[in-house]
Amino acid sequence: MSKRAECWVYGGIIGSTIHDCEKNLLYKAASLCEENGFKLCFFLCTKNISEELYDVLKQCGVKKVYFIKSGHARVSYNTQLEIIIPIIQKEQPEIILFPCTDSGRFISAYLSVKLQTGLTADCIQLEYDSGEGQLLQTRRVNMSEMVQVVTPNRRPQLATVLFQKVYESLLIDPSERLEIVEKEAPLEESSTPYSDLQVQCISKKYSFINKDIVLVGGAGLGSKSNFLQLYKLADLLSAGVGATRRAVDLGFAEKEQLIGMSGKIISSQICIEFGVSGASQHLIGIESCQNLYVVNKDEDAPICSCAQGIIVNDVNEVIQTLIHELSTI
Repeated sequence: MSKRAECWVYGGIIGSTIHDCEKNLLYKAASLCEENGFKLCFFLCTKNISEELYDVLKQCGVKKVYFIKSGHARVSYNTQLEIIIPIIQKEQPEIILFPCTDSGRFISAYLSVKLQTGLTADCIQLEYDSGEGQLLQTRRVNMSEMVQVVTPNRRPQLATVLFQKVYESLLIDPSERLEIVEKEAPLEESSTPYSDLQVQCISKKYSFINKDIVLVGGAGLGSKSNFLQLYKLADLLSAGVGATRRAVDLGFAEKEQLIGMSGKIISSQICIEFGVSGASQHLIGIESCQNLYVVNKDEDAPICSCAQGIIVNDVNEVIQTLIHELSTI
């Protein structure tokens, strides 16, 4: 294992610090590295590594950073790949883990083809068999069944990992310095200022990442105009807004808002579902939420059996009532 002593986490384009999605993946990877003697490495694109970002990476157990420096450029997927592939071929990491973000899914899929390694998508649990030198990757098949995947003959072992809130306390040596490998991104790639890029990539007003309250709309809302009312309610609750697969397919919401097995996992304090039937693929996305409440005119909908509270009524009437009442407070 001496030639492949590194375990990488892909971070993509990062601002002044990292968010829970990458942070929790780093905590998972740090535990894996500590148990099996790997060096935890983080790959990112940013303007510079701020003091805040440096400290957070250390707290997450990172030992080495592969850093694409982008002062005034949008670092395209192609440029990231042109830089990352030769580093992989030189350093030969044992494992590369990716968050289930758009960039994580794209880069991991391309690398798996280019490097002919294979890829396990949407993992919910990771273990390492040191005897066999294999990453044991667990993913869901459906709500009640899981499968464990290994890729014994190819390296590095690639996996995308679904977001789940993890709280870890790592023993960090404060005197230890991060090893930083820096590469320059070509400036001619784009004239998009980095501050604008942060707004485009991170600061989506109704993102449900890091939100204590998430509102989820389903096909039962009936139309895109009805779905838009969720944003008014979200403004009053400081909530994020997500959607089911059916709502996305109907054009009510964007694909980035998809919650479920083929979208994102949430672990909010409160999740309120409006007009959602409760397909098993969607339930996987909300099972980590602490409190689930449902508004549905069908009290026999599958999601009702999972909820702490249910309002059986016309969904759109309930939304309008909530908006009216909260607006008067």
